[in-house]
Amino acid sequence: MSFMSEHGERLVDNGYPIIPITPSSKVPGVFQAGQWVGYSGWNQHWQRPNNPEEVARWSAYPGEVGIGIACGRIIAIDIDIVHDTALALKVDGVARQLLGNTPATRIGLAPKRLLVYRATEPFAGIKKKPIEIIGRGQQFVAHGLHPETGQPYYWIDESLLDIDINTLPEVSEEQVRTFLAVAYECIPVDFRPATLGGDDRGEHRAHDYLQGTYDAVEHALARIPNPDLPYEDWMRIGMALKGGLGDAGQALFFRWSALSQKDVPNTTARAWSGYKPTSIGAGTVYHIAGKYYGWQCPSHMTMNGAVAWEQGKHPAQALLDAAAAIVGPAEDLNHLFVPDAFSQLNGVMAGMVDYILTTAHRKQPILAVAAAITSIGVLAGRRYMSPSGIRTNVYAIGMAESGGGKDHARKCILELFIAAGLSNLIGGSRLVSGAGLVATLNREPATLFQMDEFGKFLRLVIDRRAPKHVAEIWDFLTELATTAGSTWMGAEYADQRERPRTDIIQPCCCIHATTVPAAFWQALQSSSLVDGSLARWLMFPTDDPIPPQQRRPRPLSDIPPELISGVHAVAAGAANWNPGNLAIAGGSQANPNPHMVPYDSAAEEHLYELSEAISEAQRAELGTLRSALLARVWEQIVRLALIYAVSRHPASPVIDRTAVLWADQIVGYCTSVMLRDAERFVSDNEAEALVKRVVEVIRSAGRAGLARYELTQRTRFLGTDRRREEILEELRSAGQLLESVNKTKGRNATRLKLAF
Repeated sequence: MSFMSEHGERLVDNGYPIIPITPSSKVPGVFQAGQWVGYSGWNQHWQRPNNPEEVARWSAYPGEVGIGIACGRIIAIDIDIVHDTALALKVDGVARQLLGNTPATRIGLAPKRLLVYRATEPFAGIKKKPIEIIGRGQQFVAHGLHPETGQPYYWIDESLLDIDINTLPEVSEEQVRTFLAVAYECIPVDFRPATLGGDDRGEHRAHDYLQGTYDAVEHALARIPNPDLPYEDWMRIGMALKGGLGDAGQALFFRWSALSQKDVPNTTARAWSGYKPTSIGAGTVYHIAGKYYGWQCPSHMTMNGAVAWEQGKHPAQALLDAAAAIVGPAEDLNHLFVPDAFSQLNGVMAGMVDYILTTAHRKQPILAVAAAITSIGVLAGRRYMSPSGIRTNVYAIGMAESGGGKDHARKCILELFIAAGLSNLIGGSRLVSGAGLVATLNREPATLFQMDEFGKFLRLVIDRRAPKHVAEIWDFLTELATTAGSTWMGAEYADQRERPRTDIIQPCCCIHATTVPAAFWQALQSSSLVDGSLARWLMFPTDDPIPPQQRRPRPLSDIPPELISGVHAVAAGAANWNPGNLAIAGGSQANPNPHMVPYDSAAEEHLYELSEAISEAQRAELGTLRSALLARVWEQIVRLALIYAVSRHPASPVIDRTAVLWADQIVGYCTSVMLRDAERFVSDNEAEALVKRVVEVIRSAGRAGLARYELTQRTRFLGTDRRREEILEELRSAGQLLESVNKTKGRNATRLKLAF
């Protein structure tokens, strides 16, 4: 089996234009007349989608046929530094800081690396050794054997097999050129080709197309603070000023640099004299000031120093229009209403969320709350319970796109538990068998499992063809969710002497899982919803797929002492808790005798009203997917209200109406999203899945809809025009599709949108 036969179709399905690579090489090739020859048409593939026939033909080639990605819509940053790991990582960091934190990083010969992005508009490649931008008409190997190492290329975090092309960070040619200019300044002279040195003596003048006006640049720079910025940010501003104003910008740079306590005048002067920007200028200053600090150019000022003012039109009107299109309000039919409860936190939970957010490169408050809930759940496990016997065992799924920062909360919780001396409560990051799950809980009956790529895990464990030791993981998790207040009776095996039954008294199994939405929903079928197993999980989708990077996050190791004290307080249990010596020692056979956290009268009344309302809604949905998902809502509200009360006052918690209202909002958010998305994405067969994918493509275009040709481009996964027409006709017949025709001088243009 070759790389092409194993991965080709999946890459095409994710939107990537692929080409065949001659085995153990980096060269595009085809197999003809019993031998490999060069593929003359490979550099045109970026302009069109692959068709199933050619992929099938390439997959039948002999040997380890590699897969190349034809660049155009895709661009790649090739960091060709092999003898200095620190330098390679530094350039990698500059790319992520200026272009976005791509989830797609490929390694061939470490520490050399290749970062993949999506271009706003295709542009030609740029080479400035040892850094190369691979662009329009070029290619890179995504999968294959490296010609030097003889080993397969590998992807550090996620590969393109797991990333839809539309979710990659988008960059423009201007942004890439800015990155290249900044990154090249990090490269020691010894690493640069001698031919690129040049002699650039005398006054440095800005290229015309990068020029700004002194007034506009000064006005914009005044909006950009300098709170001890990192070196790369400081250097970027300096080069932009020199590129935009020439030596006339020196005074501005010196004055701005002096705002920082780290400023050393002699160092600033040496840096300025060494700047020789060729592709960065005033536009960078305008962009940073406008996008991040709200700057707008006054109408009486001219931004572009090379273009004369035209009557009634700003010299940079095109730039301003483009910026408005990017940062202006966008219409989003899929917008999630996020309740205030996610920011109304107190006690230990508030401390955990604050620690997670202040140390994050990308802040994800919703994912931080999910992590805090599960963490307090395991700390309080077997120590507290509600009057109705509900415990603090929580299954939570954090959902965000690749590169959205979904893994940071897990790292924080692990760091926190280690610092608090409670790392024994953290289980392994992967569950590979039911026996392994039971063994962990038998050793430590209150355990938090932190799992990444949960969608892939789910696909594996609920597959009917899965081996028994894998399939039983899901069965055990479903049972454990409802036996936290009793004894979980383990599985009976035939070889009783070798594998005796394992019983666990009051297990508190907590799970904090993360996944990309597509992988999660693709793993499910309606049976997973109807049987109620998924109703035991709370789904926490983020409202911001790729939030902006935080400029100066706090170190992960900087854990507030009061947070560690709070964690210890929860783990210690209530002030009057008396579990007995055996329970204090721990173990799955010890009866922990948890402290009952009381309701106050207002909370009890509100919970009764909620129970009635949920039961009525469930009866109205009998026989549907919604009924099974509603079955556990009341129980989840009580569970989260209990966690909220314990977080607030670990020594003497009380579930009051505030705790119930808070939990109701959180569970309501999680449940409403699951109800909505289950109907949109869960499919029982391939035909239904394709229809729903087409519906989502149209839905994502919003109320304005999308042109017919756009739909064709974005539904290449269908393979044939005939299948596309069949699906559209099915949607028309169901009354789900609206079509409008815009008459033009040429061909009439059809736009499509959903009728709901």
